Amino acid sequence: MKSSLRFIYFYCNELNKVRTFYSELIQLHEIYFEDHASVAYQCDQLQVSFSQITENLPVHEGWATQPGWQGGELPVPSWSIECEEHAYKKVVERLQKAKVESFHQHPVWIGYWSYPVKDPAGNTVEITWPGDEDALKSSI
Repeated sequence: MKSSLRFIYFYCNELNKVRTFYSELIQLHEIYFEDHASVAYQCDQLQVSFSQITENLPVHEGWATQPGWQGGELPVPSWSIECEEHAYKKVVERLQKAKVESFHQHPVWIGYWSYPVKDPAGNTVEITWPGDEDALKSSI
């Protein structure tokens, strides 16, 4: 029997800020939105949704521990979003222009290009591109 991960559900305090982050800054493929309720994205075969709840959820103050880059100290969920080469620089530029909190001032090479940021719910989200080390050096 083959198993597949198809749906992941997250909760947030401010859905519109989460939607701006993932829809406008990251530009994930939005497949559903209901104001003050939820937003969902299709990422390959995985559907990710965020739902707003009335309880005040805690927002992580630190950074999640992730294999691959050093510095995170919290044992909490986090994820990486891999971009294609042509999109990576644009995503990073939009995040920087929006003054999204980032772990590094600019992307760093750690065997791939890495740019960890915080989403509006306080989650650590690593923006990655597995391209070649020299490809971005002159532009960052």
